[in-house]
Amino acid sequence: MTPTQTLLDQYTRWEAPGIERPTPLPDSLIHTEEFQKLFDEKRFSELVANVRNGQLTMDKCWIPGAELRAPEREDFSGITAAEFPELRDLGWEAVKKGLLGMIILAGGTSSRLKENKIFLEALPGKSLLYIKYMTTRGISERRGLAIPLCIMTSPFTTPLVLEDLGNHGIRAGKDYLLFEQPVAPRVTERGELVSYQGQIQFDVTGHGAIFSAIRQSGVLTKFAQWGVRILIQSNTDNPFVLLDANGENPLWAYIGHHLKKRSRITAQISRKEPTQRGGVPLWVRTSNGNERLAIVEESQIDPKFYKEIHYKLPYFNPLTLIYDVDALKSFDSSKLPWVIIRRIENASGSPFHYYRFETFSGSITLSEETTYLPDTIPGIFEDGMFAQLKNEEQLPTFRKTLQERLAAFIPPVI
Repeated sequence: MTPTQTLLDQYTRWEAPGIERPTPLPDSLIHTEEFQKLFDEKRFSELVANVRNGQLTMDKCWIPGAELRAPEREDFSGITAAEFPELRDLGWEAVKKGLLGMIILAGGTSSRLKENKIFLEALPGKSLLYIKYMTTRGISERRGLAIPLCIMTSPFTTPLVLEDLGNHGIRAGKDYLLFEQPVAPRVTERGELVSYQGQIQFDVTGHGAIFSAIRQSGVLTKFAQWGVRILIQSNTDNPFVLLDANGENPLWAYIGHHLKKRSRITAQISRKEPTQRGGVPLWVRTSNGNERLAIVEESQIDPKFYKEIHYKLPYFNPLTLIYDVDALKSFDSSKLPWVIIRRIENASGSPFHYYRFETFSGSITLSEETTYLPDTIPGIFEDGMFAQLKNEEQLPTFRKTLQERLAAFIPPVI
């Protein structure tokens, strides 16, 4: 590849009449070897070819409704008040021994909001990202317990993450590790690259990229060298997965349960309201005719079937997953199913549709044995560990909840 060539020159481009939020990458990145680490050209070529020949369409990404079954609330057994003290103490001992690490997801572009929500001012002078950092590592560190932390960003968010946290004296490489998830161009329904004002438009390829990106970046190896055995994944918009230096923290019971049951993966699930979006645990029929519970994203479900069941689904997964480090080392991420997400762009008054390619972290549960735990413990912890922020209308309520919950948790620090 010469300085004037890129991996994208072989593809036909289509010039968009207008885009509300352009997402190009700088030429200075596209013409470097670093771009080759962020762009899987072989996989992208296969996906585009399948779009062109009709093998990859939205409906072919759906798991047929006949292979899915909605679970009942009784299908999930959570942590009980009787077993809570033992599990909490087991988890707390693991944390004190340095066996726990944390992954924050911060690579997405928040397509439902006008600006990236992780940089929204969730509290006066404090971004959602900063609050997430403080409730994940900052508070525990100030109280004498530094929990290893990594943040998965993307070329779209890396500069902003570095700036936002840097404004508070929080530095990559010192206070947290940073690695980037891959990107891919947007494509038309004919498989052409979407271009605007001569620049190709990109998107991240979903949070399923975490499995390959954390390995290829060397971050997983580094965590293992530090003695970390368990990693919690949590989204930036969920500041209620709280890690601190308090042995009474109910989250430690989930770590204890993961260890006691020797789980490879534990999925924390939250009560689902009808308006909530995201991955939901469903019974999925496997190739041998058996059923297993797995997290399935809405874009992987036949819309007719989803419409029938979504009002009665008891739980959904807010991207909080607990991984055994050995499971992450051995998992074959090529097993993750690719999905095309169809979006509409209407900035110019001439609307058009485009596709983005994604995989999902919850799809690991389609092939890996997983334990499912509700995020409430009856008689011990009733609030749950999630609050929704998917659009600007929810922001006032979200801020109020944030102030109330965090004031009781860390009043002098945030």
